Amino acid sequence: MNPKIILLYYTFDSFENNPNGIAILKNFNRKYTFDPKDSEIYNLKFRPLFFSDDYHKLESHNNPIYDLLFIGTAHSDRYIISEKASIWCLKNKLKSFAFYYSPSRIVFLFFKLFDSSFKKFNYNKISFFSLKHEQIIELYKQSKVVLDINHPNQIGLTMRVFEALGSGKKIITTNVDIKRYPFYNENNIYIIDRNNIEFNYDFFNLKFEEIDEKVYEKMFISGWLKELFFDDFSFNWLQK
Repeated sequence: MNPKIILLYYTFDSFENNPNGIAILKNFNRKYTFDPKDSEIYNLKFRPLFFSDDYHKLESHNNPIYDLLFIGTAHSDRYIISEKASIWCLKNKLKSFAFYYSPSRIVFLFFKLFDSSFKKFNYNKISFFSLKHEQIIELYKQSKVVLDINHPNQIGLTMRVFEALGSGKKIITTNVDIKRYPFYNENNIYIIDRNNIEFNYDFFNLKFEEIDEKVYEKMFISGWLKELFFDDFSFNWLQK
């Protein structure tokens, strides 16, 4: 009925985690992915994620309650890494807050039985109800640094990275590939090795440095929409 329609495809999951999208790629005119590795393998255009209006230069409380914040779905080694971060914060007299979410008790118990990373998971710390958007915003306002733990099978940056930086929060991340992005700044971003975790106390005392305005606007949802719908590829997202 619409022979001239332009079909767009965008994925914010890696094909290694979820290969279902591969079979339908042939149906689309323009195809995008947030994962640079999948971009090369499947000949897709690379476009990172974004942050929405609510995170745009978010005003924070003058005296944040938490030094380190983690919010995320329970998977892979997230619990182990986050708990190590919490213990380190406690030893260094820093306050941390972690929220672990699972969409299903059955799914969680399945992984608890068969996934070695989940065997250490404290059942009492898991929530089967997600936080409301307003609750997440409030937690951001109350925190200094956000912890980001990417899935081991993907190198594309999570939404949490963009939400944190977009709101003016520093991040600690397991994703070393973040060094290739134009907004990378050692003052704002601290990288940890998930297999050999070490934190830096001084990082928590560094003031957030503003991101270049041109780059910041590209990270914003309006920049994401312009790039997808108007096919604007004048911006170089990755450094070699």
